[in-house]
Amino acid sequence: MTKARRKNRIFIDPFRNERGSTAIAPCSPRARSGAPVAWPVTWPELAKAVSAALVDVPEALRRAGWPDPRAWHWDVRQSITVGARRALGL
Repeated sequence: MTKARRKNRIFIDPFRNERGSTAIAPCSPRARSGAPVAWPVTWPELAKAVSAALVDVPEALRRAGWPDPRAWHWDVRQSITVGARRALGL
C-alpha cells in the first residue's frame, strides 16, 4: 500500500467502497490550501504532474467552459462568501 513499495504502479483501494470511507468525488474541491480540485486529467498531463494540486477552482471552471470567474458580477447575490472568494484568489 505504501508509495515506496508500489513504484510505477497504481493502487486501487477496495476499502474506499464502503460506508464511512473518505474518498472525494471527481470535480470536487479538496479541503486544502488553494482548494485544488479532484479533476480528471489526460495521460500527458499526468506524466507532467508534480502534485495532486494540478487543477484549482478557476482552472476547473475554465476547463468546464465557464467564463472567467473574475469577470462575474459579484453585486448579484451569490452563495459564495467574501472570505471564500479571497481564499480562492477571486
